[in-house]
Amino acid sequence: MQEKLIRWYQDNHRDFPWRENDDPYRIWISEIMLQQTTTEAVIPYFERFMKVFPDVIALGKAPLDDVYKLWEGLGYYRRAKHLHETALLIKEKYDGHFPRDYQDILSLKGIGQYTAGAISSIAFHQCVPAVDGNVLRIISRLYLLDDNIALNKTQKKIYQIVEKLIQHQDASSFNQGLMDLGAMICRPLHPRCQLCPIQDDCQAYQHHQQDVLPVNIKKSLADLQSSFLNYPLFQISIHFFFLIQFVFQHIASICINSALSILVLLILEIYFIYLMAIIPVMLYLCNSCPRKIPVYNITRFVTGNLGTCHRCCHQAAY
Repeated sequence: MQEKLIRWYQDNHRDFPWRENDDPYRIWISEIMLQQTTTEAVIPYFERFMKVFPDVIALGKAPLDDVYKLWEGLGYYRRAKHLHETALLIKEKYDGHFPRDYQDILSLKGIGQYTAGAISSIAFHQCVPAVDGNVLRIISRLYLLDDNIALNKTQKKIYQIVEKLIQHQDASSFNQGLMDLGAMICRPLHPRCQLCPIQDDCQAYQHHQQDVLPVNIKKSLADLQSSFLNYPLFQISIHFFFLIQFVFQHIASICINSALSILVLLILEIYFIYLMAIIPVMLYLCNSCPRKIPVYNITRFVTGNLGTCHRCCHQAAY
């Protein structure tokens, strides 16, 4: 599988300015810019940044305001501040040379496990995984994992899988191959399996589960119930219920024949119990849908118009 992926990457990789060489500084800047920002948006910012700050020493010498000026439009300005602080540290502690050791890279401010893995593997060809959302998705499909990728234990499990796969391989091409595969082919929605170089190895494809995996549930049932209790429609329903209950209790108290009032009151109470019981459960099931389809149509819950989500087996409103 690894050889297929590496060959595919070498023949089909995307061309980016930070891929022109293996300079760890350029890779570092690009990875920080790419956080929370699309590739297309990053390219012109990256090119301007490299012209003004071509190396870590130039970045460390620059006033922070100059760094902020070039960062305008990218947002998340803390990233720019961390870049500047880290450049100063590299200049002072490593004589302006980017550290080669993975743990040293990981210790730098603003650099997490993924970024450290990307720099180590691409710049220094060390067999270290770079696991991001693309890799979590690809490995889940490749091995038919139904573990929730939002959980830390699942992310550690996938990291260990990639750690084994990358050993004795071209680490740079392997990690970047996973990045490009996730962006171009093994996409979150509508994966292009017919073009995938590792299709024969993909268990999700063989079991027709590529449109369902990965499982990505970020909220617990308690969170959903708490959110549900804050829905305006639910709050209005509560007030409406108690208002009608008061009115009919008053009518029942002054009427000789209050059977109709009692019947209506009973219906309202059953309806209220339905709201309390079924909607949080349905919200949980819908949010558990691996396809993450937006199904929060509360009016259909209230009217009982429930159906089956057309993309998976979970009950949902649509």
